[in-house]
Amino acid sequence: MEFKWDQSLATGNSVIDWQHQELFRRMEKLVEAAKHGGGKDVISETITFLEKYVIQHFNAEEHIQIANSYPEYDSLNANTRNS
Repeated sequence: MEFKWDQSLATGNSVIDWQHQELFRRMEKLVEAAKHGGGKDVISETITFLEKYVIQHFNAEEHIQIANSYPEYDSLNANTRNS
């Protein structure tokens, strides 16, 4: 399995694109470590990154949606609150 970023994945927002690229870098690092028998060493680091990443990333996306009056914002957040 490969995690390779390419421009077809770009959103056009530099903050979000950088965050997505960092996620790809971290996942690729984990996959490479696992291929070479070092996955256990990188798992904890990756989990710690993901715990922080999901909060930071989804907050950034939410702020961008609000700032741009994203028409689906209310319905998306209603679904999240009901989960």
